[in-house]
Amino acid sequence: PLGESDTSAPDRSSRAGEAGIASALRNTPWFGIVFSLNRAFLAATVPIVDPVNRSVQGTITAYVDIDSGVAAEMKRAVGSDVAFVQRERVLGSTITGLKQIHARSDVPSVVRAHGLFLALYAPLPTSDPTDSLGFVTLVPYAGAMATANRIGTLLAVVSAATLLTALFAGTLVARGITGPLAGVIGAARE
Repeated sequence: PLGESDTSAPDRSSRAGEAGIASALRNTPWFGIVFSLNRAFLAATVPIVDPVNRSVQGTITAYVDIDSGVAAEMKRAVGSDVAFVQRERVLGSTITGLKQIHARSDVPSVVRAHGLFLALYAPLPTSDPTDSLGFVTLVPYAGAMATANRIGTLLAVVSAATLLTALFAGTLVARGITGPLAGVIGAARE
């Protein structure tokens, strides 16, 4: 690389083996998620091609920090709060002050962060799985559970109505049986 703006000294190590650079050296543009300097970036690498002989002379890579600004853009797109994480450490979030999240990818987790949220984790596509980079969608718990609470209330009302109906019907059946028996017992006493 010609230079790296986040380092104080030139990096003279070869980066030709990195996925984006290796792809661009084969004259194929590349984009993906990379983890460097304890941060996640969306990276795009393109080849620098000699206009005369069409050979690749080098590559150039542009990075965008995946931070709270990107999280805010994603929230506008999907309509729910989001956080970008590396393992459980928050890299950027639409919820201020959020430092850590424990969320699973198989079932929603309840997370306390300025209120209760249901959280669901998904890995960031094209990122290296060993970096454990992902994003978490965060939906307010009360809103997410409102439908389930309404269904629970409806089931309780239906159950109570069914129980009252069964008691009323049982009373009518019992009277229907005991009425004639009382007449037979009364006739037998006479």
